[in-house]
Amino acid sequence: MLRKLLFLLIVLFSCLDCYSQENKQAYQKIFDSISGALPAVKIDSVKVDAYIKLARLSRFLAKDDDAKRYAEDALAISNQINLYTGKMSSYLVLAEIVRFKDEQKERHYLLLALQEAKQANRWKGVAFISRFIGINYQTTDFKTAESYFLQSADAYLKHKKYNEYCEVGLELAYMYQQRNDLIKAVDLCNKVISVADKNKLVAHSGRANAFLLQIFSTLGSTDKVVAQCLTLLKKAEENNAPGIDKCILYAYLANVYKDKKNLKKANEFASKHKNCKDATSSKENIYLNNATNYLNEGNNKGAVAEYDKIAQKALKEKNNSILTNIAQRCFVLQDYTRALKYHRQALSIAQERKVAQPLAESEANVGATCITIAKSSKDKNLLREGIALLEKSVKFYKTSLDYDMLAMVSDYLHQGYESAGNDKRALSHYKAYINYKDSVYNRANREKLIARQADFAYNEKEILLKANQKAALDKEQTNRNYAYAGIGIFVLISIGAGVAYTRKRKDNRIIAHEKKRSDDLLLNILPAEVAEELKINGEAHAQQHGEVSILFTDFVGFTKLSENLSPTEIIAELNYCFKAFDQITTKYNIEKIKTIGDSYMAVSGLPTASPNHAVNAVKAALEIRDFIIDYKKQRELQGKVFFEMRIGINSGEVVAGIVGIKKFAYDIWGDAVNIASRMETNGQPGKVNISESTYNLVRDHYDTEYRGELDAKGKGLIKMYFAEPKS
Repeated sequence: MLRKLLFLLIVLFSCLDCYSQENKQAYQKIFDSISGALPAVKIDSVKVDAYIKLARLSRFLAKDDDAKRYAEDALAISNQINLYTGKMSSYLVLAEIVRFKDEQKERHYLLLALQEAKQANRWKGVAFISRFIGINYQTTDFKTAESYFLQSADAYLKHKKYNEYCEVGLELAYMYQQRNDLIKAVDLCNKVISVADKNKLVAHSGRANAFLLQIFSTLGSTDKVVAQCLTLLKKAEENNAPGIDKCILYAYLANVYKDKKNLKKANEFASKHKNCKDATSSKENIYLNNATNYLNEGNNKGAVAEYDKIAQKALKEKNNSILTNIAQRCFVLQDYTRALKYHRQALSIAQERKVAQPLAESEANVGATCITIAKSSKDKNLLREGIALLEKSVKFYKTSLDYDMLAMVSDYLHQGYESAGNDKRALSHYKAYINYKDSVYNRANREKLIARQADFAYNEKEILLKANQKAALDKEQTNRNYAYAGIGIFVLISIGAGVAYTRKRKDNRIIAHEKKRSDDLLLNILPAEVAEELKINGEAHAQQHGEVSILFTDFVGFTKLSENLSPTEIIAELNYCFKAFDQITTKYNIEKIKTIGDSYMAVSGLPTASPNHAVNAVKAALEIRDFIIDYKKQRELQGKVFFEMRIGINSGEVVAGIVGIKKFAYDIWGDAVNIASRMETNGQPGKVNISESTYNLVRDHYDTEYRGELDAKGKGLIKMYFAEPKS
């Protein structure tokens, strides 16, 4: 209803575990045994261990107040005797208690637990806690979340805990996909698949392959999607992909082949889907599969009955997301009363957990459904309830800049106020709806462009990989030839020597040619120093760079201007401009990092440090600015659309490195990068906007104009300046 209902490829629901009555009785028995023995315990460290166990058992028994009391008792004793592991475990239990209820408190406890794990030199604790801190940050601070996920993944991989590594890797890959960083997502999935296959972790391999399906779908490569889907289906049919639902794969392939007008294949997979009884399916997926078959037969009543089964189970397990999904499906079937019932149940769970995002979404869902029903029933109470809930949710979405939801909420508020006779408020929200809808449209166009560029980059990386593989095969063949030549020496030494010499020269030329080709491709993706380290060691470590300058460029109004150009013309224009940028940055020893849609990112001062990094960055920025101004004049004379550009620069510390082992993506992280991006977005067309840190390094070399201060989250007020060549 509120968001487009996507056909989920593999895993529809992630349900909470339910403990049977027998399990609860067993936990209670253990609890009673430990609590009975506790008074006789005299050793403090043993007491701490007992309290932690009682706290965790209380969690299993759904007694959070008791769990908190025992965890605090364990923490008090641990503080007295300075027991790091006791403090770590206590904070972890306290974090678990407030999870889904208070994100800030959970984060506070997790950070304290991480500190104690480091003090105790417990790498497992550090890896485990870092993962959950990453999960906590993932919706509010991407860079921080990424750094914690990487810290966790690196620790697990280093200590050969491959199962845990795969879990963390897939969580990070999902986050990359949500950020539209598709190449990083693909790289990480491939690395997880490599690790999982090597160590026979078939479940993780299946999950990673399934996730690749979704990424390829986002890239818009139907052929890749179908090939990956068939590969995954083969694994599932051979029971080499536990947890992968064949029924969903059959349904997906049926839809794809139907769109491709291949009715024979479409009917084949549709028939398999209809008769599918996948033993690996969860109850929810079985019910959903039944519902899909009912809908295909036009039996909406049968489908709704299956939805009711899913909703009852979700309500029992207090699963907000599943209830929301089922409510949306009922709304699509115009069963608004049932949709409102399930949305209200989801809202009740969200209110109990007090997590901002699902709470706002549930408020918006209930509000929109109330207004939909009230429009036909003239129920004023429902109308007032709907407007009140939507007004509450809109505050959250303005803060989180979720334009999809802002557009939807504004549309329903416009309808609600119109039904209530408040024309002034209705008009205000209708204007907001139009503005937000335009933002969504522009963002969607940009995401399509990013996906096209990502697909192009992915194909280039595949070429690089194949070139390296071919060079390795040629070398192996050469070694075989030497062995054969060696045998021939014993028979015809003179002839053999001549043949070997000739062949060696020829093979060396082939190898040298292929090596140069693969090296050139590698250098096109990675800095020379990083590429060399990768070739020598097989990996390249992330490095901290103390003083660099980051340059961001972005075309103003690019999405709107590109509406007048075909996709081929857009890519051609971007390539023309970015090629010029590459030449300019190379001239000043500046390393290009990446392009994101119509944005260009480069950094001066790495991988080799330079005392003139800021001066060089501003030189390059001014030259790029002048190039775009000249190009704009040419386009205007030709009567063609033209682009204007904003440029931002900031100086500071960054961490730089690559992700993946089969397909490489070089990137930089740190607050300095975020501030550089803010400099660009708060600049003006045709100007180079620099931060105070860059200004302090270049003020003797350029004319500058003070522009005021920018409030940067977590950094306070940052001064901004325009930079121009000396008069």
